Amino acid sequence: MGETKEFNVLVAGVGGQGNVLAAHVIAEAAMLEGFRVRVGETFGMSQKGGAVVSHVRIGSEVFSPLVPSRMGDLIIGLEPIETLRVAVDYSSPQCSIFFNTIPSIPVSVNVGKCPYPSVDAIVAILKQLGKNVAATDALSLAKETGQPRTLNMVMLGFSVGSNIFAIASGTFRRAIKNVVKPKWVESNVRAFEVGEKAFSDRSARN
Repeated sequence: MGETKEFNVLVAGVGGQGNVLAAHVIAEAAMLEGFRVRVGETFGMSQKGGAVVSHVRIGSEVFSPLVPSRMGDLIIGLEPIETLRVAVDYSSPQCSIFFNTIPSIPVSVNVGKCPYPSVDAIVAILKQLGKNVAATDALSLAKETGQPRTLNMVMLGFSVGSNIFAIASGTFRRAIKNVVKPKWVESNVRAFEVGEKAFSDRSARN
């Protein structure tokens, strides 16, 4: 990210996974470190498990809240096939794509309109679309914290662990405390830290 004038993040998933909250934490962290930020969302049938894509644009030359086609620098995927959908539309050749491997079956699949590809097939396609692809079972990691609904913070921590953001890890913790309701701060910070460690452990194995 460095001193770039534009850094585009997309958070992909389905309704109920916490896309919007994750995007707002990213935006808050960026603002805490003095960056200019624009945030936008696009919703499908979000109340019924439909697609939700949150856009976070950081930089001095960002004016629109929505990321232009093929201009994504980072995609954080909470659901595999939704990650793929977003990557097809938004991934730049230099994009990093980090996603949760456990499906939350979207409406289009549930009603039989399309099959669900394997995670291996999704990874293979994503590697053709972006520069850096990494996947983790974020749902299991979230369950380890006692709060499965913190999958979004696990994936945020996983992404921050890659050092792709020019924002300190501690600033994200502050942002979580500023954005999340007080009774959920501790579990969300813990999930963030679990995700961050998961990326570190992955890097050590590789």
